Amino acid sequence: MTDEAACIADRAGNAALLPHFAPHPQGLQTAGGRVVALDDNERELIGRCAEAECHVDAVSDAERASLQRLVEAGYLLLLPPPAAVPTAPVDVVLSPHIDDAALSLGGAIALRGGVARTLVLNIFSSQSYQTGLRVPAERLDAIALAEDRLAGRLLGYHGHCLGLRGAQDRHRLGVASVMGWSAAAVLAQSQLRDDIELVTGQAAAAIGAALGRAPIADLFAPAAIGGHLDHVIVALAAPHIAARLGVPAERIVLYEDLPYAAADLGGGVALHGRVARLADITATAAIKRSALTVFKTRLRAPQIALCMAHAGRAAKAGAAERRFVTPGVFDMEQP
Repeated sequence: MTDEAACIADRAGNAALLPHFAPHPQGLQTAGGRVVALDDNERELIGRCAEAECHVDAVSDAERASLQRLVEAGYLLLLPPPAAVPTAPVDVVLSPHIDDAALSLGGAIALRGGVARTLVLNIFSSQSYQTGLRVPAERLDAIALAEDRLAGRLLGYHGHCLGLRGAQDRHRLGVASVMGWSAAAVLAQSQLRDDIELVTGQAAAAIGAALGRAPIADLFAPAAIGGHLDHVIVALAAPHIAARLGVPAERIVLYEDLPYAAADLGGGVALHGRVARLADITATAAIKRSALTVFKTRLRAPQIALCMAHAGRAAKAGAAERRFVTPGVFDMEQP
């Protein structure tokens, strides 16, 4: 078993079939239609895990080798037991796309899981151009939502999706055209100012409905490093969202956008006096990596490797995530 699989297995309670696969008489079938042949034990486990999460303790000794093979092949995912919901104030993460919170803050979210609730609001969560798995367009959003639920189980967050379309869809832009935007360039266009207003209204309403009277501890937003149009829009909307929710401006934390920061792309919104701080995620780096592998509709192995290598370079030892905070308000050397 790999080090990562062992780390997850230590805290695993259940095994679940990833949403990119379905049982097939010969074994399983990918969302793109390819059939993968499996042996009898593996087919039986796939069937059980497709119907409901399979309790790992209920797996016989004879089946454990099959379970390990299916996990390491990326068909099954080991999940921790459902955790009690902390009663502390809630951390809210504004995630431009469905994988951004896990990419930029996954390690810190996992560390805080026992002491804080985390709500991740995925804003531009509908992206029809994410076709790497050859998933039929009509199934893509549903599979992405299932990815988010499983990653949330691993990292300890609750995800909510606004379902807004990504910039490539709503503005008919090519891949290169969504990068390199500055705040000034976005604010100069009326249709993009409309995007900021739309995000502000829908995000504030969704967060308020999800949390009720629960107080917000910190509001996390992208620093928009790399200038992805959706990230810049969310970053510019963040102060307005905070104001509507009664969150003080100094409680807004800007996080480093990955994988763009790892690729040394420039840009970003004004930091307004914030300073860079590191959160040590050495203890949860393996869990973060496992969560990132769940986002098969969004992420590929080289992107994940790039982000994890960046976390290693950021830390003096181990792994770290970088964010930008108001001096004197946070001690962000701790998550």
